[in-house]
Amino acid sequence: MSDTEQTHHHRLAPWLLVLVAFSLAAIAFGFVISKEHPVPVTIDGSPVVLSEGTTVANLEARHLLTAQPGRLLSVSGSVVETLGGAPARVLVNGRDAEAEQYLFRNDVIVSESGADTTETTVTVTEPIPVKTRITGRGPVVRLANMGSVGIRRRVVGAKSNETVSEEILKSATDMVVVKTRPHPHEKLVALTFDDGPWPGQTDKILKILEKEGIHATFFFLGVRVKQAPKLARQVAEAGNQIGNHSLGHRNLKTSKPKVIRKQIEGGASVIYEATGVLPTWFRPPYGAVDAQVWKQVRLSRSHGVMWTVDPQDWSRPGVKKIVSRVTKRAKKGSIILLHDGGVNRSQTVKALPKIIKNLKKRGFVFVTVEELVAAD
Repeated sequence: MSDTEQTHHHRLAPWLLVLVAFSLAAIAFGFVISKEHPVPVTIDGSPVVLSEGTTVANLEARHLLTAQPGRLLSVSGSVVETLGGAPARVLVNGRDAEAEQYLFRNDVIVSESGADTTETTVTVTEPIPVKTRITGRGPVVRLANMGSVGIRRRVVGAKSNETVSEEILKSATDMVVVKTRPHPHEKLVALTFDDGPWPGQTDKILKILEKEGIHATFFFLGVRVKQAPKLARQVAEAGNQIGNHSLGHRNLKTSKPKVIRKQIEGGASVIYEATGVLPTWFRPPYGAVDAQVWKQVRLSRSHGVMWTVDPQDWSRPGVKKIVSRVTKRAKKGSIILLHDGGVNRSQTVKALPKIIKNLKKRGFVFVTVEELVAAD
């Protein structure tokens, strides 16, 4: 190594030493200033050690505060919302603290639960619904009173809807449905047929009635009358009573009032156009009925009628069973339910002459529903 090289090497060595020493010092100094120091405090009477930079919000997030928000209570005192009352209060060294406030050594933190609050009240005016009162028993149904909706004013809890006070502004009146059973002095019965007119079945039944010299009541469907208007007219011209069984055989009990009214009045209108007879007696499809249906029947200026003897011929149990069920159950004032439409009613057609013959032998006289009710 030359003298020049040795001299250059000795000149660099002290600077290198200084650089290494400075780096080691910086590392050591950095470690010291980044190291977190414990922060002892007291929280709700208990000593707790926190880390530097802890805020009041951190205490809440870590559930270190024992206080809870107040509850929202109903007007009766029950809990509507567990956290719906006044918020909890946090004091640091006796002063209200902000959520982002930092905590320091020996700070005393006290949390106070929020007060419960009671819901506000509102005043509502609402209808009092009509109740239905049914009196009597029997197949003939009359709506004696349609009833009227009442009005009441209530002060209620805004959240719970609990009643604080109530004032009746107008009382409601009951809807009164009266059911009666015909009790004629003579042995009268009424044959009734549903779901027609049905070509190939209704016409056969019509011939049997004419041969026996008796009349019955046919509850026609509007859709069937549209398809067989001539047959419907023949039934009426033969002296039989025409009743209304609705326009399209819908379950009226599950229908809205407008639909019920349309089914009743639509069926009556179609029947009138085809036969010239405006039916005033109505039988609901499936026998599905409630107060709303009877209300619409009355609004349509019709009378309601069901039955007292049902041999369930619609299930086609056999001719013998249909005959037996009718003849065993029939008594003075009975309204007998049979079907001339829907599906194949050949069993009903074959059973009819036997039913008529049997009841005639027992002294029964066949009339229409209208005649039966009038003879009561």
